[in-house]
Amino acid sequence: MQKDSPLFSRLPPEVRSKIFAYTVAEYEDVNNPYPINDTWKPSYSAPRKICLELLATCRAVYLEAWFLPFKTIEQSIWLTRAHFRPILWAQAMQKLNKLLSIIERQLGQSRVEIGSLHVYATVEAVEKGMLLKVLQTPGLHPRQLVLTISHEDWPDWNWDAPLRFEAGWIKGIFGVISSSTQAFIIELEVVEQRKNQVDVIAKHIAEHWFFRRSDGNVLYADASAKCLQVSQWTGPSSWRNERWAVDSNGVKQVKYHTLTVAYELELSVKAKGGMVSEAAMKNSADPSYEHLSVRVEDTINSLD
Repeated sequence: MQKDSPLFSRLPPEVRSKIFAYTVAEYEDVNNPYPINDTWKPSYSAPRKICLELLATCRAVYLEAWFLPFKTIEQSIWLTRAHFRPILWAQAMQKLNKLLSIIERQLGQSRVEIGSLHVYATVEAVEKGMLLKVLQTPGLHPRQLVLTISHEDWPDWNWDAPLRFEAGWIKGIFGVISSSTQAFIIELEVVEQRKNQVDVIAKHIAEHWFFRRSDGNVLYADASAKCLQVSQWTGPSSWRNERWAVDSNGVKQVKYHTLTVAYELELSVKAKGGMVSEAAMKNSADPSYEHLSVRVEDTINSLD
């Protein structure tokens, strides 16, 4: 492929960039799926791959597109129990640090944005500040930040303890979330039997929690009902031949329920027809405000 090719002579760089990004996009290797009784999610049912043949076609393409796989694929970090991490993900943080350093050096830029950072974490890990440590990674500027709490990541999840999510960690990440981050998405997953509990958690954090970026701008959730996106999937009820408490009736498959709450700039929320809660707006203007934790047990007792 040469410079006089229509790809370079007729198409503007921004169009070529989109074509190249699509070509090197990440996908699941469906020919090599994870074992059905292994840890996996709907988006992680097989190892993820990218095809780099495009970069070998010619020097001109390589010079324009070599960094796109690093910027466009979703970078995933696992702050979960070791045996619940997918295969080959143990060194994800070290690899991310190396990639960011390479991109900055090769592009000659001190600030390089990546498309998405997806953090899978236990509630305990978030509360202990491990998410904060990830966000403090030098040069980390994701346009989208996703935090997923899976069904096995809640405290005492296997013994049906009431759901809870402390809030002390939130103020710790104020000023640490990159100004490049346009959306902070929190995914809360539970087994279907506990969906009423996660509904309580999601409603609370949508109405009361907010997140301040490093530039001072605040990310809010849409407090209207349409803010809560619901998804469901079905997976195995055992892990490495060990049955869970939720498998007490001998059911070999369990249904999972996920609620997603997205935090964006106020203008973005309203542009989509949503609304920011008055409580979140008021509290974000108070520098001394302490976020409220949510415990389902406390909520139930307050209704008695």
